[in-house]
Amino acid sequence: MSRELSLAAPASCQYVAVLRLRDNDCFDTDVSESIQHDLFSSGYQDGHPPSLAFDGSLETSWRDACLACPGGLSWLALSLVSSVRIRCIRLFQDASFSRLASAVVLESWNSSDWIVESTFADLQGGAWGKYNLRWESPAAQNRWRFVLATPNISLAVAELAFFADLGCSQPIAGIPIASATRI
Repeated sequence: MSRELSLAAPASCQYVAVLRLRDNDCFDTDVSESIQHDLFSSGYQDGHPPSLAFDGSLETSWRDACLACPGGLSWLALSLVSSVRIRCIRLFQDASFSRLASAVVLESWNSSDWIVESTFADLQGGAWGKYNLRWESPAAQNRWRFVLATPNISLAVAELAFFADLGCSQPIAGIPIASATRI
């Protein structure tokens, strides 16, 4: 039985350096390395086929041929020879605003239609992101943010850390996310 998965990005032009699909919470072997599969995509620029999103190198990337397309028309897909449940994706995107998808949808094929399995928003670029159910539906107080309160300025932050104590001595580890909104 073949299992097909698709990662659809609503941003205009995608450059995906490396994509990893996991059948657990991102602690195990990459499904694309352990199960026979075929890759395909909505299209790609010359010299940047979908296989480059799975080659393990941050120096190469799949580049979608779609420019300024509506959401959902840019996608990468994996066709597996056996059925597997993907519960996590690891994604490394370009940090450039013009190439960054702020949200992606993970879909599976049910023999007749693509079904949305997960929607991952608030994605970052220039760093590895691990996206799973905990990212999609965080528990209360699982995400915190630092918000600019002064109007009409552009914020540039060199360093920011969050702490669990009043004395700022117990740092809290986390994955950075940032707004992709441009005014």
